[in-house]
Amino acid sequence: MDFYVAKSTYNTSGGSCLYGYAGDLLTAHIDDYGTAIKEIEVVACLRSKTRKFRPTLEGLFDQFHAYIDSLPRITFQRKNKRVKIEFRSEHFTADDEESRNATPEQQMTAADEVAQALAMLRKRIKPSDDFDVERFLAHASKVLATKIENPVQSERVRQAAIAKRLAIRDAKSPWERLEIEWERFHPNARDILDEPYYWECADDLAPNGNDTGADLLEDFRRWNKKHPRTSPIKFLDGLIKAWGIDPIDWDITDRAVVAQLDADQPIPLNVCNEAAIALAFSVIKVRGTCPPDVAERGLAAITRTETLVHRSRLDQSVKKRWDLSLAKLRSKLASFTP
Repeated sequence: MDFYVAKSTYNTSGGSCLYGYAGDLLTAHIDDYGTAIKEIEVVACLRSKTRKFRPTLEGLFDQFHAYIDSLPRITFQRKNKRVKIEFRSEHFTADDEESRNATPEQQMTAADEVAQALAMLRKRIKPSDDFDVERFLAHASKVLATKIENPVQSERVRQAAIAKRLAIRDAKSPWERLEIEWERFHPNARDILDEPYYWECADDLAPNGNDTGADLLEDFRRWNKKHPRTSPIKFLDGLIKAWGIDPIDWDITDRAVVAQLDADQPIPLNVCNEAAIALAFSVIKVRGTCPPDVAERGLAAITRTETLVHRSRLDQSVKKRWDLSLAKLRSKLASFTP
């Protein structure tokens, strides 16, 4: 079973010096208790001690604190065999994470909070679910009560958790490692984009793997719910404007012109290239097809990117990887053009 225990503040999320030990304990010592659940994510939401927020983030600050007042919450995706539990910590604030060096006592308190949060599973597990919730909770509570005697013990647990996570990962297929919720995408999308590469979210060479592409995919999914028949070009033009980027001429492919743009407007050029490519593949993923004008805009961006890569000082091995990736992207988008 996979465990992921993290923290969330109004402007950060992910690994935690407070709650990480609890995640390591669960990963290292808990095995499967049935086929109904394969992954459990526990998120400790930490309120801010004072009303101090970064400039421009007041709305996000207020939204986050209003949300955590509604916690705890548990979500069970039976089809995907995933559980997510969110709770508001009663012992820690966001300030406690800033030191990034929790004491053993703090880690034990955090582990106890995780144990209490896991008890929410009783509300979601049905008799028909193949999962022995009582045995699981008894074992998890015992494991999470493990005292930290010294740093050596803590490190031993961490290393055991790392080894187990690697073993779990190695046992998965490349598709399984993506951990994608396929119901979020069009049923035909996986047949069209038939390699895991197209779906990578942490590979800068993948269409939605860089920061621009990943953000655009999520923004387009939300936009498409309200505008399922509107041209994606309208979405892209509005998004680029919202980002404060001066759009380039989307049809440019001439190498000399691209080189001049790279000298004069490198940031708009790169962002627009990434966005045009990301949009084409986002549309395929969400709508199961790609309009010719969207595909052509993406193809032009691929050509411009090729020029930039070849002009760069990147190592030849890296350039070769780019060439292979761009060739794959071009092949897919070309099938949607006349």
